[in-house]
Amino acid sequence: MFWALRQNKRLRVLKVGENRTGTKFCSNEDALLKHGIAVVRALACNVVLRELDLSFSSITTDGGINLLDALIDNRTLKRLSLRGNLVDDNIALMLMELLRCNSVLEVLDLGRNRLGFSCAYSLAESLETNRSLKTLLLDYNQFGGAGNATLDAFSRSLMLNCTLEVLVLDGNRLGSDWGVRLAETAARNRTLTQLSLRDNRLDVRAGRALLRAFRHLSVRSNVTVRKSFNLILVGGQNRPLLLVVSIVVSRFNLGRSC
Repeated sequence: MFWALRQNKRLRVLKVGENRTGTKFCSNEDALLKHGIAVVRALACNVVLRELDLSFSSITTDGGINLLDALIDNRTLKRLSLRGNLVDDNIALMLMELLRCNSVLEVLDLGRNRLGFSCAYSLAESLETNRSLKTLLLDYNQFGGAGNATLDAFSRSLMLNCTLEVLVLDGNRLGSDWGVRLAETAARNRTLTQLSLRDNRLDVRAGRALLRAFRHLSVRSNVTVRKSFNLILVGGQNRPLLLVVSIVVSRFNLGRSC
């Protein structure tokens, strides 16, 4: 299939997720069927494919590195999903190189992998200069151990980035400090329309900071709030839950953050 993609001139969307490809698929160890070589060459040669979905395919870090390496020179693929694979922090350098060099990719889904704080820092560094990515999904990884240096880099990158519209960080156990800093950053960012922080152990301090950010955004941008905007404060065990459902300028999703 991937060998055929090198010559294909019509197929624009390929979704092959949730298959039993195995951990050697796309990796350097796949010596028998040469899938790793085929995928890399297909992405380098194909000039029509716009979307590739390889989610939940047991792809390891080696496979992920090969895929991202191929995308550095690709000028057509706009959406890539590696959700639910076995990619870990060793992909950090290649991911940074991709986001710095590729000027076409608009949607990148790396949710439910094993990415840690090194990858979070690399993402933050590369987002400063990236001018194409609009949606970045990083939910349910392992960013909880990221320290102040990573938080500072993330905050700085979101202030400098002028294209990112959707950032999903659900389920990373980021903590209250991240909630506060991301709120302050969102108030200064002019392009972010959706920030999702569900299930991140945020507290009242973070919730108040996010509310202040929303008020600042609505006044500064002179944008009215949609009629569907809902603010729900649910008290329980002295740990209130803050949920903001829909806002025109920024949509903060904080379900189960306490």
